Amino acid sequence: MKWLATLVAFLVLLVAGCGAAQGTERRALCTKSPASSAAALLAEAGLSRMQIEFSTGALRRQAAKSLSTVCFERAVMLAVASLAMEERTDTGPIETARRRSSHRVCVLDEEPDMIACYMNRPRSRFGLAGPDRPAPLGHAANSAWVFWLELPELSDATFWAAVERAPPGGLPPRVISFGTAPPRRRARAEKRKQPDR
Repeated sequence: MKWLATLVAFLVLLVAGCGAAQGTERRALCTKSPASSAAALLAEAGLSRMQIEFSTGALRRQAAKSLSTVCFERAVMLAVASLAMEERTDTGPIETARRRSSHRVCVLDEEPDMIACYMNRPRSRFGLAGPDRPAPLGHAANSAWVFWLELPELSDATFWAAVERAPPGGLPPRVISFGTAPPRRRARAEKRKQPDR
């Protein structure tokens, strides 16, 4: 759980840093190079082999969507922590790994460590939702930082995390994470639901 302790330490620093950077301006980006800062934070947390895909265009579009009291770098770390630890959804990485227990690449005692192991595989990809990869959240995506995660050695699903951009009354931001089936599997499932004619 070393990576988790590092992640928590970075979150504490980011909370202080984002608050100071945002002040009354409430900026969405804490640094001049948020994508590089986020990638460096993930590498420091032990996730250096995962492919990071934060396009400048997607970052600008999400930053411009709505008022944000949660900066991008903090949202990245909250999203990664949620994806690695969320157990309340049956479509997230942990439940997916439980269902595939007989053929896992990463086998560790602690489930968050196991998911972090999958995240740190060279074929794993983590990025920001954008026009080329829209989030399956509808209008809710306008009030959240939305990230996607692919863990091809675990599943062909896409996992999503949405971090609330402006929690009310200084509360911590809500973070939701879940998985979606790949388009071809969704199409087959929808076809099975349709009545025969």
